[in-house]
Amino acid sequence: MRFYYLVILLLFSANTIAQKTINVFISNANPLVGDAFSIICSAQDQKTFPSPIQQFECYPANFLSADSAFNNKPCDYLEIISIEDSTYTKQGTYYAQRTFKIIAWDSCELALVGFDYMIGDQSVSSQQAYIKVSYYQEREGAEIYDIKETFHKWPKKKATSDRMYAFYVLGLIVIALITFLLYRKFKRTKKELAIIVPIEDKAINALNKLFNEALWKENKIQEHFVRFSFILRDYLTKRYHVSFLEKTTTQSVLLLDHLSIDLHLKEQIIELLKASDYIKFADSNIDEVSILQLQEKALKVIQLTIHIKDQIDD
Repeated sequence: MRFYYLVILLLFSANTIAQKTINVFISNANPLVGDAFSIICSAQDQKTFPSPIQQFECYPANFLSADSAFNNKPCDYLEIISIEDSTYTKQGTYYAQRTFKIIAWDSCELALVGFDYMIGDQSVSSQQAYIKVSYYQEREGAEIYDIKETFHKWPKKKATSDRMYAFYVLGLIVIALITFLLYRKFKRTKKELAIIVPIEDKAINALNKLFNEALWKENKIQEHFVRFSFILRDYLTKRYHVSFLEKTTTQSVLLLDHLSIDLHLKEQIIELLKASDYIKFADSNIDEVSILQLQEKALKVIQLTIHIKDQIDD
């Protein structure tokens, strides 16, 4: 009889431990630096999500590295932006769910250790998961061209004499010879023609071209500020290797907070982003003097970032 009760107790304990597991799902196992993704944790047979034993601003994780000095060391690159709790039922079983919205701030491979939680009087660990964070790949000098298709109506075949065939062959030989001579001529100057334009010069040229068009005088003020915002965000993305494109101004401020930028410079960048968004989305009016002042401020920001980069290189 005692043996019978012992077996029941062991089965009950095993079933209880099996149920008390925090399952983890990752929305993107290969995120890019500066992009948000989600870590979704769920607990079975719980109507409310259990409280974590420890509190962190970053999601607990360890480095995965071939370097023994870093391998399995704690990492604080996964910042928790927001937390959202919810519940659902599946086949009559209750599940409590907690969704962490995360942004990774550096490239690395990580083991997500997660939080420890209290369920009743028992400590339960999170299921371990893995991610690989990468940088955006920079493609300087790439340009986009429209594809233009041309269609021809070919005439019906006609009988061709031997003389015509000889003419075609001679023409192909002449074309091949000219092509070969041109190739030899321009091969020598290929390196001189391949000029790499620095990203700051591209941004300055694009700004000057935009403001020379004076779109606000043609009642195209929103188009002007859409292009102004893109030039600024594209330059910041290439300068700091963190994507400011397709980000809201609030998200861009979060990115700037994690970069080693002088506070005064950071405030100037935020002012330009907010000014462009105000016009783009609010259908507001702005006088020409204020528009030209924004050009001067944008050019000044570019010059300041060049100065900072030169100091680092030195």
